[in-house]
Amino acid sequence: VDAAQEYLKLTEKGKADGYVYKQLADSYFNTFNASEASKWYARAVETPQDAETYYRYAQMLKAQGKYEEANKQMQSFASKAPND
Repeated sequence: VDAAQEYLKLTEKGKADGYVYKQLADSYFNTFNASEASKWYARAVETPQDAETYYRYAQMLKAQGKYEEANKQMQSFASKAPND
């Protein structure tokens, strides 16, 4: 929770990048806030991310019933981690 607040401060100051967006999304993912996590994962994946980020984004989209978009993110995950 504290981490999310600190990362939000960076976004408000315009000092955020793909890393900060990912960290913020992960903070919300870990506190089971699917809508906020999805919002920030969407920003994070505007820059290249690791496979796990796409997987987590897909899970948060599925939790909100956004299955088509979740499938797109799972395809990105699968292309980055074909043996997973």
